[in-house]
Amino acid sequence: MTAAKYNITIDQGSDFLIFFTLKDSSGGTRNITGYEARASMRPLYDLESSTSYDFSCGVTDPGTTGKIIMSLSSGKNSDIPAGLYAYDLEIFNTGAGSVERVIHGRATLRREVTR
Repeated sequence: MTAAKYNITIDQGSDFLIFFTLKDSSGGTRNITGYEARASMRPLYDLESSTSYDFSCGVTDPGTTGKIIMSLSSGKNSDIPAGLYAYDLEIFNTGAGSVERVIHGRATLRREVTR
C-alpha cells in the first residue's frame, strides 16, 4: 500500500504529540498487532544528510485499533534548528522481517521565541 502524505507543524520548545489510525484498503481499521513503529526527520533540502532526528513512536494496545502515537518532546526539539524537514513513519515486524512506510510528509519546525 502507498504511504499517505500528511504534513505536520511542530512548535520548537513545546511537546509535540500526534496519533495516526491506519486503515486497510477497504477503509477498515488495520490490525497492526505484533508491529512496532519508528519515525525520523531530515533537513528537507538535504535528504542525504547524516543528520536526522528521531521521534518517539509506539503502537497502542491493542494493535487491532490500528493506532500509532508519534511524539517529540520539548526538551528534544529545542535543540533542533527551526526549518523545513522531510519525515516518514514506518511500521515493522521483526519476526516477519517486514517494513512498511505508512506516512510521509513535510515537518515544519517553527522557531521558539520565549525561552
